[in-house]
Amino acid sequence: MNLENIDISFIENIESKYLKNKMKNMELNQDNIDLMEDLAKLEYWVKNGPGGWVAAMHYHSMKTKYEQEYKKLLQELNPKYYKELLDEEKIDEEEIKKENDKAAKRNIRKLKKLKKLKKVWEK
Repeated sequence: MNLENIDISFIENIESKYLKNKMKNMELNQDNIDLMEDLAKLEYWVKNGPGGWVAAMHYHSMKTKYEQEYKKLLQELNPKYYKELLDEEKIDEEEIKKENDKAAKRNIRKLKKLKKLKKVWEK
């Protein structure tokens, strides 16, 4: 196991009960230690925001990779933003449903036109 590049300062400063509970049962192997570091950094950015462009890119990537953990951290550490995120997701889902409904209607219209064309061609 190589711990040379692991920054345990993030892990030492974890505040989230969710992360502490998740990590306390983890076996100390390379994969889990890497995961601990990632989640600890994610918690840090949830609390403090990223400090620059590179950190922001890394933060965005980790929010996607660890979506469930990200939402749990937000729920615990920043409930106001968590509610805003849920509201945004609900709006996005509604917009996607509307677009899917529109696409389905367009498909039905196109299919009807194709059926008419096929009848004309059969004559």
